[in-house]
Amino acid sequence: MVIAESKDLIIRQLVTEDAKAFSDMAKDGSLEEVGFSKDCYQWMDNWIKETKKLNNDDNPLKDYLAYTLEEKRTGKVVGSVGCSYYDDFDTVGICYFISAEYRNKGYATQAADAYVQYYFDNYDLPEIIATIKDRNVASWKVAEKTGFELSDTRMYKDINDECEEMYRFYRREK
Repeated sequence: MVIAESKDLIIRQLVTEDAKAFSDMAKDGSLEEVGFSKDCYQWMDNWIKETKKLNNDDNPLKDYLAYTLEEKRTGKVVGSVGCSYYDDFDTVGICYFISAEYRNKGYATQAADAYVQYYFDNYDLPEIIATIKDRNVASWKVAEKTGFELSDTRMYKDINDECEEMYRFYRREK
C-alpha cells in the first residue's frame, strides 16, 4: 500500500521481499548508524515482521513506523523513511536512510518532505522532531531543507550509540 509519493519516490508499506534489499544496502557498512549492521540479514526477516505489525497498529506514539522508499522510475528499493517514538523526549522523531548507491540525488529530502506531510495529515500530533549527529551534515541539511528548525545542539546518546556524541536537535510544527 502506497502512503505517499514525491517526484521520484513512492513511500509504501514494507513487504517481506524488502528484507533482501535492506540487507544488501547494509553490506557496505553505511547504515550502521541507523541500526542496520553488515550482518542484519540474520535478523532482517524478524524486523520486517515486527515492522509490519507496528505499521498495522498505526500508532506513532507506540514504538516506530517504517516504510520503504521505492524509486518510481526503476521500482528499486532505495531506502526507508518513518518515525520513532522518543521516550526521553516524549515525542515522535523522523527517521530516514538512503542506500549509499542512491545518495546525492535529493531522495532523502523528497522522502522526508513527503513523510512529514503524510504524518501531519494522518496523526493529530503537533510536532515531529529530528535528532541528528552533528557530523552527519548531509542529514541535517535534509532536515533544514524540509522545514525543520534547529532547537538545540548538545551531547546526547541515541539508542544505537555506544557513547554520547554531539547532536543537533530539530523540530517541525504542524
